[in-house]
Amino acid sequence: VVARQSTDVTAISDHIVANAIRFAKSHLQDDLTADAIARHVNYSKGSLQRRFHDVLGVSLAAEIRRLRLTTACALLLETDKSVEEIAQECGFAGTSHLCKLMKETYGATPLVFRRNS
Repeated sequence: VVARQSTDVTAISDHIVANAIRFAKSHLQDDLTADAIARHVNYSKGSLQRRFHDVLGVSLAAEIRRLRLTTACALLLETDKSVEEIAQECGFAGTSHLCKLMKETYGATPLVFRRNS
């Protein structure tokens, strides 16, 4: 898993989007919503969502999902934590949700991803 420069917070010149991403990264395990992120950066939800699309070319929801998935992948490769622990730590609704998204995104379940990487 390679971080895209477009979502590397240091590479984002828009300070509101960068601040929103920093907040999201540090609150992945929480019930992270567009409303909560917008409140944190003192911006309206709609304006923040438009700003994400303008700056990154993706929706706020897609960026949260990407952050959760890349964090889960890193934990799979760098720790011995169970898939259940990783799903919880990354804020997924459950293990099956993490498995479904990993299969859709990477073509492998978490355990297969861990074993083959």
